Amino acid sequence: MDRWPDFHAVQPQHIAIHDSLLNWARVVRDNASGAKCAPCFRHYRSSEVWISEAPRIPTDSQAGWGMERSVGNLPTKHRDAIRWHYVYPRRAPSKVAYRLAVTQAVLFQLVHDGRSMLKNRA
Repeated sequence: MDRWPDFHAVQPQHIAIHDSLLNWARVVRDNASGAKCAPCFRHYRSSEVWISEAPRIPTDSQAGWGMERSVGNLPTKHRDAIRWHYVYPRRAPSKVAYRLAVTQAVLFQLVHDGRSMLKNRA
């Protein structure tokens, strides 16, 4: 294995579970934000109308929350690695690996094994 694993690589047998985990991440991220703004901006109305050009990817909330239960049942390090990889992807792998007390290669293996566990439980 290379010194720096490619965390974006998904093996062909994990494509289906990867798509389910992406749906799960969209559901969890949308609900984590709560769609609330800061109190000082509560009544603010812009004079410009801003509409996003990119269409949103539809989510399946029921499947997303079912996946949340499945991810929650994983062993601790696998659960934290999967949650980092899908829900908090902007965190540096080196910091996540340090927090989990593993190397980046082991973190990559935890993500891979976590996907395998979820696939086998589905």
